[in-house]
This record gives sequence, structure tokens and C-alpha cells, in this order.
Amino acid sequence: MFGFAWFNGRTLTDNAGEVMFSLVTDSVLSIGLTKEAVDAPPTRSFPYVPAAA
Repeated sequence: MFGFAWFNGRTLTDNAGEVMFSLVTDSVLSIGLTKEAVDAPPTRSFPYVPAAA
């Protein structure tokens, strides 16, 4: 639900592609990626890119 009283948007580790595929196909679609699929979490400051391993 969207509104001024709630947080809107996605976190940096949300699967944005899955949302877009669901919009295009007009159905619930899951490609199986979860937040645990991220190798390294984003940093707390911009540009949010973790250091290379």
C-alpha cells in the first residue's frame, strides 16, 4: 500500500527485475532470487557499492 504514512519503494537488495516482470506479464511471477542471493550487502553510504573481494 502506498501513502505518505508508510515507507514507499524498495531496498537495494530487493529483486526489482521480478517486480517489472510481474508488471509486464500482469501476474505474480517469481524468479527465485532472494535477499540472501546478494554476495555482499551494500554499504551504508553512497554509492552503496561494497568493496571488491
